[in-house]
Amino acid sequence: MLTSPARGAKLESRAVLRVFGVACGMGLVIAIAYLVPSLHALRPWVIGGSYVPFWNVVGRELMGQGKELEADAARVAKLQRQTRIVASHARPALSRVEPPKPVFPRYSRPVELEPPEYGIEPPEALDYYYRKLTLADLGMPRAIARAGHWGDSVLGVDGITSAIRRRLQSRFGDAGHGFHLMDRYNPSYQQQGVEFEAGGGWERCLIVQQCRRQDNRYGYGGLIAFSHGGAASVWRTPKQGFGQSVSLFELWFAHQEQGGDFEILIDAGPPIVVGTSGPHLQDGWHRERVSAGSHSFRVRALGPGRVRAYGVVLENDGPGVVWDGMALIGGSTRGLRTQDPEHIASQIRRRDLDLLVFLFGGNDMERNWVDLRHSMQPYYAEFADVLQRYRAGKPEVACLILSVTDHGERTEYDEIVSRKFAKELSKAQREVARQNGCAFFDTYAAMGGEGSVARWFRASPRLISPDLGHPTGAGHEVIGGLVANAVLHGYDSFRRRMEGQPLPELSAEWKSEPSPSPALPSANQGDAGDGAAATGAPDD
Repeated sequence: MLTSPARGAKLESRAVLRVFGVACGMGLVIAIAYLVPSLHALRPWVIGGSYVPFWNVVGRELMGQGKELEADAARVAKLQRQTRIVASHARPALSRVEPPKPVFPRYSRPVELEPPEYGIEPPEALDYYYRKLTLADLGMPRAIARAGHWGDSVLGVDGITSAIRRRLQSRFGDAGHGFHLMDRYNPSYQQQGVEFEAGGGWERCLIVQQCRRQDNRYGYGGLIAFSHGGAASVWRTPKQGFGQSVSLFELWFAHQEQGGDFEILIDAGPPIVVGTSGPHLQDGWHRERVSAGSHSFRVRALGPGRVRAYGVVLENDGPGVVWDGMALIGGSTRGLRTQDPEHIASQIRRRDLDLLVFLFGGNDMERNWVDLRHSMQPYYAEFADVLQRYRAGKPEVACLILSVTDHGERTEYDEIVSRKFAKELSKAQREVARQNGCAFFDTYAAMGGEGSVARWFRASPRLISPDLGHPTGAGHEVIGGLVANAVLHGYDSFRRRMEGQPLPELSAEWKSEPSPSPALPSANQGDAGDGAAATGAPDD
């Protein structure tokens, strides 16, 4: 008969064997689930699926998936490394004693860039924009390269656009934040490089809603703000970072019958009243020059009539870059084509853009089951119409189409996979660019192509949000860096290609002495002086 200690040891041994047997049984069941395809749903972990403790530590290696995941992580880490902001370089001060030769000077790249895997296609399509970047790069007085960038919610919180803006401004100079809407129509409309305070009281009409079908004039940024009086908004330059210095503030609005007045307060200065009453609906602008530096600007609707505002511009004299970000939450190219042609042409003309940029597609993902089920031809025609309307204000402007980002979905087995239509839509957007003489950047491929959404979701920090369609803040930085690096690499190639070629723009800019109040281009009629309303010719 066993003594009590011996009997306890025997029972403990049997218990351990039972636990071991149960563990082996569970392991066998799990292994069978991976060996028999029909038992896929019973697998506790799949690539791209939800996290399962312990299995992710052991199971991945047992299934031979550890190396694959390590390779995925390495690919994402490479993208993050390649898209970091490089240190800005200091441009030598230009002498005013001797004018430079009216040719492109010999080019020496100030910052070494790793050649991007995906660049601008074809790079020559951005030559007009690169010429303006050259003037800024040479430090020419008042040389500003302006870009207007429209997109859907992927541009929310100014993530991608600010990432591009900061990289180009680090390289060529900070010419200010640029355009900002009159009101925040959605929590995701948050611009970086400017402090904005919505005072409330505005009635809003977003182009996505097609709420002004009687005239289809939605302004440069796609939003109209109305008020019969009392509504107000405030903009301030940030205390640090980009956009700290402003020397020009411009209000964009519309003249209309029985239009009310605006009041502009700059810092602690006296109120400036701007009237908007006119015989009919037409575009109007009012600009104020201030000493370069930090400022605050408050715009309030006074009434008694109704005012109609589109937004404001905050810039300095440059030289440098301005990259306007127009995030249209829920938007698509179908929405942009509703803009009145004469109106949007006058808005583009006024802004004097050197580059038009479009990044849409997220809200077109379901169209493969509707109008794009059998052919992409409707999409080609739609996008071409948008380009025609927006380029009409300045026919020589360059245009750049960024393809749709990778979008993902979960399978019935909880795997994350790329949506097939994202790749098809990216190809269609490349064809749109080719047909219309625009440059193209394959965002989809640059992210990693098919399957990248799963890699981005597993990355640390995570680069794609749980909805598998919108990048996180870290993802915005990577995408913006990919685009900026492609633009910068194209610029380097342009400068080397143009060495010794005539540069009449440089000669003309150099001979033109900067005035205390440099004029902005106007719509049709010429511009008003500082502190005056500027009005384009009637569009109706």
